[in-house]
Amino acid sequence: MAVSKGGVSPPRYIRKSGVFEDKRTSRKQEVNKESRDALTDRLWTLYRKGERMSYIEVQYPAEKPAFYQLLKEQIALYTGGEADRTAVLANASAVIAQAFPDANWVGFYLTAGEELVVGPFQGKPACVRIGWGKGVCGRAAAEKKPQVVPDVHAFPGHIPCDGASRSELVIPFLAPGGEVAGVLDLDSPLPGRFTEEDLAGLLPIARLLEEACL
Repeated sequence: MAVSKGGVSPPRYIRKSGVFEDKRTSRKQEVNKESRDALTDRLWTLYRKGERMSYIEVQYPAEKPAFYQLLKEQIALYTGGEADRTAVLANASAVIAQAFPDANWVGFYLTAGEELVVGPFQGKPACVRIGWGKGVCGRAAAEKKPQVVPDVHAFPGHIPCDGASRSELVIPFLAPGGEVAGVLDLDSPLPGRFTEEDLAGLLPIARLLEEACL
């Protein structure tokens, strides 16, 4: 890992079945779990010090339990130790978008009175305000219940963040008192892209973000 006066610029690694490949040298190194943990610990230390750190690309596993475990680790890495809500959600939306190349919108809406107001996101410009109970996000907030929608065109009152969206998954964030603080929203142009298994994988990530920024 190179260190300079300007900060830290680590190699860009791809993880492939227990192998880290340094993209700059094409050199592969077999590593065990302890070595991976050591790399993660070092990056954590640098991040918490506020040093500059480039995104580390990873190859996400095809198996969903492993996929979501790695995604949770990545989000913890790029948001851990940060108290500012905007910074946490901005990096979280970026990491999730990297993990879901077939999603066309990933982001957050935050509660403001009786509305949801757009927060950090990745995708096309979105509807700025969504009324309580309106659309998929508004219903998730009003019911305090996640929504998995395989076909948004069949959802009454759907509000598209992107006109190409065909499926959507929304998870509400709950503050300590039980009130809804906002929602995590994922859209895809693919019908049926999100399943109950995806919801189960994203729920621990949503809880992690709740703890980080609420």
